[in-house]
Amino acid sequence: SIYSRKISLSAQDTITFEVRDTTLKKVEQSSLKDIKSISWGEGFAVTYSITDRTSFNSALQIISAIHEQKKTKDVVIALVGNKKDLEHFRSVPREEGNTAAHQLGCLFFELSASEELDNVRAAFSAILEGVRRRKVRWKPSVKKVNSLPRTKKTNVRYLNVFSKLKHDKKRQVSLK
Repeated sequence: SIYSRKISLSAQDTITFEVRDTTLKKVEQSSLKDIKSISWGEGFAVTYSITDRTSFNSALQIISAIHEQKKTKDVVIALVGNKKDLEHFRSVPREEGNTAAHQLGCLFFELSASEELDNVRAAFSAILEGVRRRKVRWKPSVKKVNSLPRTKKTNVRYLNVFSKLKHDKKRQVSLK
């Protein structure tokens, strides 16, 4: 199922937010490589139940599969512990979820989807903001390149330079 909604991040910044719900009952590592939504997605909320250790372990496998398929850890992922309202049945300590998220480079949230709608919104807003910041970092800049020789094969006048972090000199393409 795909859910689509327009969301305003600010007065000038409105985006279309599409969520593909890919509920997985049983996760096997081999099947994760073929999940189309991993290549389709730009931000991920990987949810587990704080009352079910198996769902937590599956969530960690899913995050690893996302990193593997995306071929980077620079992707916005939130590890979300759900069913916080069932604290008395907890089998995954909050600290364990937080530590795992930190080690995997993920955002971390614990909430009750049935009782804490504001916290659900906050989690998705954080994912959206992370995706927006990532897109700004990856935004191509077009630079005029007069110093490059023109050849019959390429006839280059403009060069698209993709720079991951504008302030990171080591990652910028040098035109000198």
